[in-house]
Amino acid sequence: MRAIRLAALFSVLTATLSCEGGFTTPTSGPPSGSGGGLTVQVADDFFTPATVTGSVGQPITWVWTGSNSHNVTFADSTVGGSPTQSSGTFQQVFGASGTYTYGCTLHPGMTGTVTIQ
Repeated sequence: MRAIRLAALFSVLTATLSCEGGFTTPTSGPPSGSGGGLTVQVADDFFTPATVTGSVGQPITWVWTGSNSHNVTFADSTVGGSPTQSSGTFQQVFGASGTYTYGCTLHPGMTGTVTIQ
């Protein structure tokens, strides 16, 4: 009986996330380094954590958790950015080490940094 309840709960959670256009499965290959991918939340007017450190080839995923529209725009124009959106995810894989600053063009104080080692 407990297994049936757990299966039902899993089905409801999966359906809820699918309907809300929420989380997506990363489409890149396996990350290099340990720990898999990193996640940054895009909340209302801040990124959390605002600073992340990863490895070359490790995917970083920004997940919209707030209700306002935001984007992820990098100071380095050679790095792609996200469209302005109010839900969903955006994923970036960095091919070179360095420090990459980013922000939301709609909210000037909303900034973050990615350090790739």
